[in-house]
Amino acid sequence: MSTLYILYSPKLKKYYTGITTGRVQERLEKHNLSTYGSHFTSQANDWIIKLSLEIGTYTQARRMELYIKKRKSRIYIEELIENETTQKILKEKTAG
Repeated sequence: MSTLYILYSPKLKKYYTGITTGRVQERLEKHNLSTYGSHFTSQANDWIIKLSLEIGTYTQARRMELYIKKRKSRIYIEELIENETTQKILKEKTAG
């Protein structure tokens, strides 16, 4: 089981999209250490989880992550966070 997650930093006013095969809370703690997360998330230590979606396979979770990142759209990310229909459409678009 893999999880797609979206984090938000109030300090940076930015979102970060990632995936994990472990617990999202543990991954969040690593991002907030600023030395263990990605280069992007090391810029702040106030990341909070805005969305967490359990996905059946790592492959689909990765496809979803790349789809979101390629859109480069804050509006899309906020729609995804707020709207379960948008989440469902994303899952369908990235399914096997």
